[in-house]
Amino acid sequence: MFEYRTNPFQNENENLNLYNPQRQVLKGKQQIGNRGKATLKTSKSFNYSKQISSKNSQVTRQRTVLGRVNANQKKNVTQKNKNSKTHNLSKNGNTRLKKNQSNNGQKKVLLKRSVSQRVGSQRENSNKLKNKERITTKNVTVKINQGENKKKNPESQKLRSFKIKQDTNVGSRVIKGLDNKKKIIQKKQRKVKKKKIYNIDKPYIKNSQYVTEFVQDIYANQKKKEIEQMTPVDFLSVQRKVNETMRGVLFDWFSEVHLKFKLKTEVLYLTCKIMDKFLSKKNVPVSKLQLAGITAMLIASKYEEIYPPEVDDFVYITNNSYTREEILRMESLMLNVLHFRVTFASPYFFIQRYIKAAGVGMKMAQYLKLKLLSNYLLELTLPRIKMIKYRPSQLASAAVYLALVTLKTDPKTKLTSTMKSFFWTDTLQYYTKYKLTDILECVRDLWKISVQVGSADLNDKKELLIPRRKYKKKRFARVSLISIRKI
Repeated sequence: MFEYRTNPFQNENENLNLYNPQRQVLKGKQQIGNRGKATLKTSKSFNYSKQISSKNSQVTRQRTVLGRVNANQKKNVTQKNKNSKTHNLSKNGNTRLKKNQSNNGQKKVLLKRSVSQRVGSQRENSNKLKNKERITTKNVTVKINQGENKKKNPESQKLRSFKIKQDTNVGSRVIKGLDNKKKIIQKKQRKVKKKKIYNIDKPYIKNSQYVTEFVQDIYANQKKKEIEQMTPVDFLSVQRKVNETMRGVLFDWFSEVHLKFKLKTEVLYLTCKIMDKFLSKKNVPVSKLQLAGITAMLIASKYEEIYPPEVDDFVYITNNSYTREEILRMESLMLNVLHFRVTFASPYFFIQRYIKAAGVGMKMAQYLKLKLLSNYLLELTLPRIKMIKYRPSQLASAAVYLALVTLKTDPKTKLTSTMKSFFWTDTLQYYTKYKLTDILECVRDLWKISVQVGSADLNDKKELLIPRRKYKKKRFARVSLISIRKI
């Protein structure tokens, strides 16, 4: 029997010149000996002879179930070559000879398989090889000893670890270290949340008065200076008779005078800063304390206002307690003590920018309420001397955060840790340069002050309630009547 490469399902009477995709091509030429030196010639063309003729024998082909071709010889034919060699592709790609002889004396010859069958078998063989010959990896630590060069090169004494990949066929290959591979995997698995930071300067880019090109540098410079310009906590130790209560009453009175003169908000904070700096360097009698206060406001109004109040206006506001000459002499003394350095970083300078960062996405009415409530909470810190220990930027951040939580949450609901961190957005953290944990202590102290002021009687003269009366008015949206949330 012969295994032939042409289509086993093809009839003999079929036109061989027609294109049949099931025909296969054999590589090279092989000669298979039969009786009478009968030969079977194969070529690369698609035309094959259907019969093998010899002198004493005639071979006919029939299709079997397995696609093989039976070659039945006549009984009178003598078998010249009893041992027929057949070519069969093995799994590993090498040729193997087989000897197959039927019981009837017929010869069974297996020829090469078709191209499609051979390609399919090669794929199966490759998969089996991969399953059988699994690659095993071993971590081998190779010690490099350079012998005589140890003394010359001390670096050669170090150990170098490599991961060696061991393969049975290919051999060992040196690949990168395991540590580098772990880092790459960790970077891929790590899911980094993108921070949503809004550009609060974008609406004001075309307005040259906002100097959006330099605003980041300006605030960065002020954050450096606020540390240098901080007032010591025990600055009143210089004073003999002036105490915390007197200072608190004076600063509370500043809020009332500031409101009557309709001055800018920056004047109020600069007045308090100048007064604290002066008290930390110069001993002031109690009788001259109010004089130093109105002089500090005169200097601040000249610094900030285009049209500051006149000296006679300050004489009138003190009910003629001091004369014009006394105010001018105190002004000269105060400027000499401060060395004419009256530029300070105030909390109001920072709170204006932080309110913009907190009010992203708010409606105009809610944004204005946030602004007024933040200013009210910040103004409550001026008369309290215990709030001096915090930086101006921390006070501004705490006031904005407390106002934001108060306006956006229901007073009946309890604040969880996740809710607290939710209101401190990425935008606020970017512009304030503070995490929530950095301002929580300041926020709690500010809440205590607001509760103390909110629960006090307005007729009580001992309490410092002028900011509460000021922000109780309609033009300030009555924000002092809002109950502040506990943090």
